[in-house]
Amino acid sequence: MDFSASRKPVRLLHQKPQRPPEYTLLVRGLLVLFLLLLTVAVFWFDRDGLVDQIDDVVSFSDVLYFTMVTLTTVGYGDIVPISESARLYNAFFVAPIRLLIWLIFLGTTYQFVLQKYIEIIRLKRMEQTLVDHVVICGYGHGGRVAAKELLARGYKAEQVLIVEPDQSRIDGAVESGFVCLHGDAGDESVLKQACIVRAKAVIVAVAKDDAAAMVVLTVRSVAPNVRLIARVEEESNGKLLRKAGADTIVPAARLGGFLLAGSVDANGNLPLVADMLSARGGVSLVERAVWPDEIGLKSNALPQRIVISLRRGDKNIDFTQEPHSTIASGDILTLIEQASAK
Repeated sequence: MDFSASRKPVRLLHQKPQRPPEYTLLVRGLLVLFLLLLTVAVFWFDRDGLVDQIDDVVSFSDVLYFTMVTLTTVGYGDIVPISESARLYNAFFVAPIRLLIWLIFLGTTYQFVLQKYIEIIRLKRMEQTLVDHVVICGYGHGGRVAAKELLARGYKAEQVLIVEPDQSRIDGAVESGFVCLHGDAGDESVLKQACIVRAKAVIVAVAKDDAAAMVVLTVRSVAPNVRLIARVEEESNGKLLRKAGADTIVPAARLGGFLLAGSVDANGNLPLVADMLSARGGVSLVERAVWPDEIGLKSNALPQRIVISLRRGDKNIDFTQEPHSTIASGDILTLIEQASAK
């Protein structure tokens, strides 16, 4: 699954134009008009180098006519340059202007006609192939950190899809190589385009809790079974988001407060906790299924790993309750391990 033809940032699937189409058309139309008038002026001041083979008189209308047929490469041959200066103007001045005008026309056609259909084709292709990806709703500070952490944990950039309504944030996400959808994550049609039904997980990282609740409800209505992680500012709103359908609630302010208070008397706690939470650290906090060679071992006997808790069905056993639990098939371990031991 690769949405980029090269190592350049992935193009947007939906991109809100920075200026209205009418403004762009007006600017390009004025540029073409200026180039036409400039060419007419050059030929008019050098009209003695032109010959009209019909009546031998080169009027202003003849110059205007000659300019149009020359720039459009029609060239009927009834008016021709005969002087050296007129031919040099035609070769080194008019020819580049002709090329520039054609490029303006082709660029406008691509931007307002062809690009629309190309984007539709790309979107349909994405909908057919995108699977087991992670959708991040909101690319603010929390969304950016989550996206970069996913890269550090081994996800490819094209496996992370950003849904964000702010164009400047979309530009930043594209520069980092992520696939992006320009739109509101609270819109069902946008979430369907993000293929959240086939996603591995959806991370809701919007700034406000009320907006997060709306996104969670919308995600659940589109994809009832997808794993859903939501960030909240106010801890009291966590219960509401869980009732709305979030599987995991991350209370950002509360976690930050714990780290701030813990740093008052112990300077070493913060780097250690940051190390465990980040894939870039020397040690990591990991939740995973038990490996085959670990079955039958005691939970406190794993090499280079410290088992904090063991989940067996609906029962959760932490190291303070049964530090010598025997690991069985199907167990889920939460452990601290060295980064090199993964």
